[in-house]
Amino acid sequence: MIERWVTGSVSLLLAAAFVVGCTVNVPATAVPAPSCDDDPFERRSGSVAVMTRIDRGPESALVIAGPVPEDPALSYLGVCRMSREADGRMASAAGSVGIVGAPVSPLLSLDAAPLEDDRTDRLLAGRIGAVVRRVDLSLADGTRLQASISNGYYLAWSRDSVADLITVAAYDENGALAHEISNPAGVEPPS
Repeated sequence: MIERWVTGSVSLLLAAAFVVGCTVNVPATAVPAPSCDDDPFERRSGSVAVMTRIDRGPESALVIAGPVPEDPALSYLGVCRMSREADGRMASAAGSVGIVGAPVSPLLSLDAAPLEDDRTDRLLAGRIGAVVRRVDLSLADGTRLQASISNGYYLAWSRDSVADLITVAAYDENGALAHEISNPAGVEPPS
């Protein structure tokens, strides 16, 4: 269950650390709100880590996650996109961060599917169970995506389509369907 999403530019300090894939300690006062007055990262202490990522040339997409110190039943989950200059320096970063509860299914959840008005691509992310070895996603226009998976999370990056997501399917090591989330009218993260 997503309790709240905040969209905006990701702090350069935080985003730079995400690019290299390390855990980042975030003191409550260290990260200013990117472009919103109500950013959950600004008010918390603890750590977040890159859970899975996709690198495409000078761009990266990442799933970041970490515990909510005030409530162990909740987690921070975010997706962000970054680009790098030719020399490796970070050029830009943008993302969304939300607070999620326990997934409805222990095998598969859809937790993030932000769609930015000025983009022609979309990041889709969620959590998976230990038996899941592959996650496939289908969009309404026929686009099929295979997600990057690691550390109990998946991330798919739709580069050429912002069509509605209609199916998220998780498969076990034998290729058998472990769990599926499907709706011909469009699948959205719980609100």
